[in-house]
Amino acid sequence: MSKLIALMTLIALVTASASAVETTVRVMSWNLEGWAQDVTSAKAQALEIANSGAQIYGAQECEPSLVPTYTSELERLTGKTWYVSPFNNAPQVFSTYPQVESEWKDIGRNTWGANRTATRVKLNIGGVLVNVFNTHLDIGGPPEWGEGYRTENIAIIMPWMRTFAGPKLFVGDMNSHWDTYWITEIQKDYIDTWSETSNPQGWSAPPSNSANWRPDYIFRSKDSTSVIRTVSSWIIDSSWDLSDHRPVMVDI
Repeated sequence: MSKLIALMTLIALVTASASAVETTVRVMSWNLEGWAQDVTSAKAQALEIANSGAQIYGAQECEPSLVPTYTSELERLTGKTWYVSPFNNAPQVFSTYPQVESEWKDIGRNTWGANRTATRVKLNIGGVLVNVFNTHLDIGGPPEWGEGYRTENIAIIMPWMRTFAGPKLFVGDMNSHWDTYWITEIQKDYIDTWSETSNPQGWSAPPSNSANWRPDYIFRSKDSTSVIRTVSSWIIDSSWDLSDHRPVMVDI
């Protein structure tokens, strides 16, 4: 069984009612390295997701043909109904909460093929409507592994997300170090839950991918503080056989 290692982020979601009740919701962001997956490995990844207790999961590089496998395995393993955003051309959001709204957005060019995209789903969590965004920003090719079209991606996605009111979560593979321009732009509107919980910045230990850095993030909107309260965060020490990334976790 994989160990939970130092990246704990716990967020308390407070329902907007006369008698406010804190509801704990577990969120995961994980790049599945989908091009390398088949039905057998997808089932192994679904087991990792189920064992984590995640209730909202933002996937990157999820092979569209394997979405039914992930969904059916999650339902079999957890005994719960799982809902998934209905887009094959955008990063999927899986959740145990019904998705009130869903849409995808083209966020510009991609070094590796078709344009980069982002997904938005609106979830009703204990009476609180929360918009969840998921994306995978661009990265240049080898050997430099430079910015690619990441600046263009950020220039499109940030204004789009600002058009939605209320508490927001923004998850994904940002392909960016914590002290770079792209994360600084995101942090104008969002708080990085990893740094918010006094985890060390820079190269996290364990890393969330094999390059010994943390390109994977879970952000909460700055204007959500009265509704979402971050307590702790963590990375799951999953096998590198499952993916070249490790899952980033947050409880909200």
